[in-house]
This record gives sequence, structure tokens and C-alpha cells, in this order.
Amino acid sequence: MRSNLLGYHCYIEGVLYSLTKNNIDSKYMYYIYENVEKKFNKNISAIERAMRYAKDISWKYNSNTYIEKILGYPFNYKKSTPTNMELIIILVECLRIIIGY
Repeated sequence: MRSNLLGYHCYIEGVLYSLTKNNIDSKYMYYIYENVEKKFNKNISAIERAMRYAKDISWKYNSNTYIEKILGYPFNYKKSTPTNMELIIILVECLRIIIGY
């Protein structure tokens, strides 16, 4: 993912927030958007759009077999991209596996 995109920084905030929380509920993404909104002074729709754009660009041009190797199961990334929440969960799980959390 390109670091010059706002969505990249939003994903970092979302992953850091997710690492501190153990439970994921229906309001999960709302809390992430709310925290990022305060930090970057953007509205929630702009943040969601920036995250989606960064994800789509990254998903289109990068090889995602690395995610499959870390997670240990096939992820059907060729048909569609994951949602913002799915991608944050994938990133958090990858980090937890790598650092043994």
C-alpha cells in the first residue's frame, strides 16, 4: 500500500486500534472511523472512501499470496477485494501470528 495515501494512514490507525481491542462487534468499524476522524479532521465518508481507494489500488497491483501463506488458508482475492473491516482483520491476524500475540 502506498504510504502517501490517506487510506494507508487510516488502515494503520485501524490496525493499531484493533490490536488493543480483543472483541469485534457490529460497531467496530464505526469506532475506527470515529478515532481516525478525530485524528485527521475528515468526515467519516471521506475516511471510508480513502480507505477503500487505498485498498483497491493496493489489491490491484500487489501479489496477495503472501497473505495466504501467513494465514494458512486460501483467500479468494481474485474475484473481489475484501471490505475495509475484512482487510483490517486480515492485517491484525497476520501481525498477531508474526509477533506471537
